[in-house]
Amino acid sequence: MIAISFWVFLFPSKYAYVYYVGLLFLCLPRIVISSRIRIDRPTLFILILFFLVSVSALLRSIADSVYIENLVEPFRWFCLFVLSLVVLMDLHSKNNNVLVSVMSACLAYVIVSALVSYLQIVNPDLVSPINLLYGVEGHLERSLALDNRATGISSGPAQNALSVAIASLFVISASFYKKDSKLGKAAKWLSLISAIVVIFYAQSKTAFVVFLFGVLLTYALQFRGRIKIISLLWQAPLAAFFTLYIFMKVMEFGYLSKVFTEGLDSNSYVSRIEKWSYLFDMAIKEPYWFLSGFGKSYFGEYAGAMDNEYVFMFLVYGVVFFLVYISFILFMMYEALRNYSHIRGADRFLVLSFMVVTMVGLIAAWPSMFVTNLKTAFLFVVSMVLAESIIRQRSTATASKIGSNPYRSAW
Repeated sequence: MIAISFWVFLFPSKYAYVYYVGLLFLCLPRIVISSRIRIDRPTLFILILFFLVSVSALLRSIADSVYIENLVEPFRWFCLFVLSLVVLMDLHSKNNNVLVSVMSACLAYVIVSALVSYLQIVNPDLVSPINLLYGVEGHLERSLALDNRATGISSGPAQNALSVAIASLFVISASFYKKDSKLGKAAKWLSLISAIVVIFYAQSKTAFVVFLFGVLLTYALQFRGRIKIISLLWQAPLAAFFTLYIFMKVMEFGYLSKVFTEGLDSNSYVSRIEKWSYLFDMAIKEPYWFLSGFGKSYFGEYAGAMDNEYVFMFLVYGVVFFLVYISFILFMMYEALRNYSHIRGADRFLVLSFMVVTMVGLIAAWPSMFVTNLKTAFLFVVSMVLAESIIRQRSTATASKIGSNPYRSAW
């Protein structure tokens, strides 16, 4: 699991075909040699999504006679399905190291991203080989060179900041599982500081809002009103000072400061709304494709730059896929919230991690991406499989207690 985790986070994603084929090369042998393959609800969910995307892509490919561009999407979801199988297999193996492996890769990723992002602004010549390895030419020329927005070890500044923000939130929330260990505390603070550095230097407004919401949500769910008065006396002033410091630092970055000065009236958001309107105007010309999806080939160059994952899913994958996707996520969130307060011990924080990653990811998907980015999709799958395992354990334990209760049996 450690090799898969580091591949997902540290291999240059701009080499998409090598990125995904290499991932399958690491995963498939594990499945082939396995004597038993398990299927849980998250894995079945991803398998259903893979089937729906495959049908959508096949129909559009036949209609347009454009196969490669459309069939890339089923391949993406097949990789996620294989990943979910491997995570589930490792979780039930004797040497279960899923959480440690993923947290280690996440921590390495956010620290390296922070260091590279800082050097890209302060001393760009020092990291120019890294820029060429990870960055996309358009973003390097425009975002980094002209706008001073760090791309880190991602293809662009937005992907850099969002991937690091969600990876950091995963580490912070999951670190409560080992909250009494020095390693857990160190991981939490290192990921927090690294994420702040990346968000500042990438100047991503979406990542800033998402990360702030994620940190507040994590601590609100973790403490659940159990903060002691003595702790509050020093934590409240510290939080107030930290918030003021963050606000002052944000105002030093011209592009990032627009999150306060312009909000949703910024040119970038207005231009996105105009783009979405144009895409729906294109789609309405052939409305019979809404059900199964228009495919990527229908939208041409816009297919890879819709700047909204919900619009992308609704138009490219179709209404059926969109409704299944949203329904299952809402169902899993309901299950997590319903069971969270009843789960005792450290296992509760694995469910917390799933809720934080999912809620933050769903917000990030509106102006950007979540499950269509392999790094954040991987965290979504891992956290969902871990949470499902804990919820199933509780359900099994509850059922056995009810079954052994003679008064309950009498009813």
